[in-house]
Amino acid sequence: MDELERSLLNVFTYSDLNRLVSYRNDDTRLQSLFSDASSRYVLFHRSQFLAKVQPEIKPLSIRGSEIERYELDIRSQVFLGSRGKKHYFAVDLADSAEIKPVGRGDVEFIGLRESGQQLKAEDASMLSYAKAMFHWHHAHQFCGKCGSPTKSAVSGHLRQCIDTKCVKAHFPRIDPAIIVAVVNGGKCLFGRQKAWPPHRYSVIAGFVEPGESVEQAVVREVFEETNIALDKVNYHSSQPWPFPASIMLGFAASAANAKIILNDGELQDAHWRSVREVVAGMVSRQFRLPPKLSIAYRLIEDWFNAHSDEKLADVMEQLNVDQTWWPRWIEWKL
Repeated sequence: MDELERSLLNVFTYSDLNRLVSYRNDDTRLQSLFSDASSRYVLFHRSQFLAKVQPEIKPLSIRGSEIERYELDIRSQVFLGSRGKKHYFAVDLADSAEIKPVGRGDVEFIGLRESGQQLKAEDASMLSYAKAMFHWHHAHQFCGKCGSPTKSAVSGHLRQCIDTKCVKAHFPRIDPAIIVAVVNGGKCLFGRQKAWPPHRYSVIAGFVEPGESVEQAVVREVFEETNIALDKVNYHSSQPWPFPASIMLGFAASAANAKIILNDGELQDAHWRSVREVVAGMVSRQFRLPPKLSIAYRLIEDWFNAHSDEKLADVMEQLNVDQTWWPRWIEWKL
């Protein structure tokens, strides 16, 4: 499995959209698509998307004619691209907008963090794309150079300063962040922040700083948070993370030392844990993994599967489906 195949297993990465970049500057073509029967609009309101929730969660896309009928108060609009013969736009409604389409009992606005794992891969990716774009629009209402207001342009993929002496073009930005599974003697390094849900642990992560490579960021973040030095760093995969606008760059690394010191106080606790100890912690309800939505879970899953005869997915399924089975499994397996 190469890096592309590995990344496509991460939630939010499997995009089947043709982004049709050549359309973005073609106002005539885009104008014809706004009310075209082939066009669909996904609606966002306060960072949540409109979804049909029964019998399964999926984004509710509506036609341009419905946009006009409901007289929605639109704050931002982005052309996303095409899927087959359908063209997709995303619309971000003003916070104060009256949401009329939610008259049906099976339709509501829901958060992508809560629902991402349940969506089809291509829908999760499309919604992640739209959510990140709207965050950028909301955060760049004013020019960072002269302070004048900006306006949306290029079908939502650029914000232009309206000052005629400035006219600076602002392009979408994302924040690169690293996340790494550090291994020593078969054990994985886990940490937790105080603000997390009780007993939740994950692998080490942090933002890339100016003037450093992503590999240097891996080494720095691990040492700053745990005092662990690394002797090998290998790329794993990446994941768009629209909470609010990051790209997670995943790595696997091996430690050069084992003694943990919480240098910067960012973590409440950090410790080494074997596969056996991970399972025992889940059974006792004293250890919780990050959600399956995240690349953090994927990194842990790959480490777990490499050091166990059982797949983590199978272990998690047994834990969730049949609690009475666990004491017997633990006694036999561990």
